[in-house]
Amino acid sequence: MAMEMNTLRVMVIEDEAHTRVILRELVKCIPGTVVCELENGLDILNQYETVRPDLILLDIHMPFKSGEDIVTELKQNYPDARIIITTGSFDGETIEQCIGAGACGYIKKDLTFSEMRERLLSLLENE
Repeated sequence: MAMEMNTLRVMVIEDEAHTRVILRELVKCIPGTVVCELENGLDILNQYETVRPDLILLDIHMPFKSGEDIVTELKQNYPDARIIITTGSFDGETIEQCIGAGACGYIKKDLTFSEMRERLLSLLENE
């Protein structure tokens, strides 16, 4: 099912407020709309069920639940969930585990805004 790029509804799961601001701006550029923001993944299944986003931007290092656990939980319950990992550190093993669990790629947070935008667009085009 091909999505129109201008209809992307995005859930952002990120524990740092300043990073959520950046991700919100990033979503506007693709273009899309942030329909839900979470500071942790504790209530992820209920939130996903309620919002049914087209895409999730998920911080890999979260309080309470790891990114890998969140990806695994989502994909078990919602196999069609589209998840892109965001990470501030390059932990190759953790990124590989998340992709193995079903994430479709990752974006490093230390990129410039335009590099993050290009990376996101590239990931969305290559699905």
